[in-house]
Amino acid sequence: MIRLRPDNRVGYQNLGTAFQAMGRVDDALRHYHLANERGPAASTFANIGTLHYRRGDFAEAAVNYQRAVDMQPNNAALHRNLGDARRRQGLGREAEIAYAHAVELLQSELRVNPNNPLSLISLAVYQAKLGRRTDAVATARRAESLSPDDPQVLFRSAVTYALVNDQATAMRFLREALD
Repeated sequence: MIRLRPDNRVGYQNLGTAFQAMGRVDDALRHYHLANERGPAASTFANIGTLHYRRGDFAEAAVNYQRAVDMQPNNAALHRNLGDARRRQGLGREAEIAYAHAVELLQSELRVNPNNPLSLISLAVYQAKLGRRTDAVATARRAESLSPDDPQVLFRSAVTYALVNDQATAMRFLREALD
């Protein structure tokens, strides 16, 4: 695709994603930057942010997550990513702001479809990141009741319970997700 359309960002993005999956971080970053040179995209900035996050460069991760948020301000997951990077930077208040915005976005989404289990379980994780234990557990239970066999719901339930320091329940849900 790059040979046929060297001006198209998608080929570079896809190659970056392939390199990322292979663990070739430097090659992935190079191709993501080439993709952004041809047309910036929130997904590309998010991928760059994730690579920097995994390297432990939380400041650079936050810069790229912020760029992604600026391009897609209604994407709750991008706000969560930004919150995670800010938290790892020791910027607790900025992390809380990002998590709170993610919660608001998901609550708005749930007003349209209150029975979306994936939105509910994402909301539970974000509530847990904000320290809202009671809300997080109640939201997780609702998602679990709507989709008791969905591996994504089960895994994110495990994350929620781990974040609220209920390790036994977290391990139970992790086992169920793996099964």
